[in-house]
Amino acid sequence: MAIKKRAPLGDVEREKAIEAFGDAAAGEGTQTAAVPSEPVAATPSAPISTETISLRMLLRFPDEELPRRLQDLAKQEDRSKHNMTLIALRAGLEALESQK
Repeated sequence: MAIKKRAPLGDVEREKAIEAFGDAAAGEGTQTAAVPSEPVAATPSAPISTETISLRMLLRFPDEELPRRLQDLAKQEDRSKHNMTLIALRAGLEALESQK
C-alpha cells in the first residue's frame, strides 16, 4: 500500500490554514480559568495551581522579526527554538518585574 503525498499548500491556502488553527485555539471550545468576582492581590509566596493555568500557548507574531531573531539566537546558542523562546520570555518577564 503506497502512501500518497499531499500537494504543498499555496501561500493563500497556508495563511488560511494558519488562521483557522489560530481561530480554533481562541474559540469557545478552549477552557479558561474561572475569574474571581473580586480582584485578588497576587502574592509571590502563594503556590500557583497548574490546574488553573494552561501550560500551553499558541503565539501569533505580528511580523517575522521576533521569530527570526529567536531562531538566529537559538542557532548561536546551539539550543532549540522552543528552549530559546522560554529563556527569552523568562528574561523579559524578570526585566519587566524589576522595572516596578
